[in-house]
Formats: sequence, structure tokens, C-alpha cells
Amino acid sequence: MKSNHSDAWWGWAMGGAFVLWVATYFLARSMLESTEISTLVRLLFALLPILPFAAFLYLVVKGQRGMDELELRVQVEALAIAFPLSVVFLMVFGLVGQALDLTLERHVWFYLPIFYFAGLSLAWRRYR
Repeated sequence: MKSNHSDAWWGWAMGGAFVLWVATYFLARSMLESTEISTLVRLLFALLPILPFAAFLYLVVKGQRGMDELELRVQVEALAIAFPLSVVFLMVFGLVGQALDLTLERHVWFYLPIFYFAGLSLAWRRYR
């Protein structure tokens, strides 16, 4: 990305949105385990992480607009690796869970960013 004064702001804003998203996710998860709160309040907690995630996503897309062609190519390749890995993982995870009659863990989405960062690592290795 081209270096200028707004890059520092963008990085801090994106990091802040990410931290807020993760914090609201875990707050929502902990509140949803409580059976003492009403269904409406539980629903509001379930929806709580949406706004911080939307802000994070907006800042990521905005940041990509400032990338040069190589950085964009690396991002696309990382996603091209991560998406099929995610689909295979979720398919196998669901089928194995069904075959073994397991109650599936709700935190499986944590694996999806791992696939993205693996794809990013492979893509950067290719172009260096």
C-alpha cells in the first residue's frame, strides 16, 4: 500500500474494529450461555457483533483500494486458496459430525481466517 499519513489511521481503525468485533463476539457468546435473560435480549446480544464486523470489513475493502497490483493479486490468490479449503473443511466437519452424531462446536468460523492467512503465506511465498 502506498505510504501516507492516512495509512497509520487506517491501520489503527482496522485494528480497533477487529478488536471490538472479537470482544463483542465473545461477550455475545458468554451472554447467550445465560438462561436467565429474555429471548429478546439474547437476540440483541446475538446481533451485537454485526456492526463492528461491518466496520472491519468496510476498512479492509477501503484498504484494498489503495493496494498496488501485486498486493491485490496476492490477496485474490489468498482468497482463491482459502475459499475452497473452507468449503471442504465445513463439508467434512458437518458430515463427520453427522456420522458420529456429535454436537458440533460453534467456533468453527475461527478456522476460516486461518485458511486465509495460510493462503496469504503461500501467495506471498510465490511472488517473493
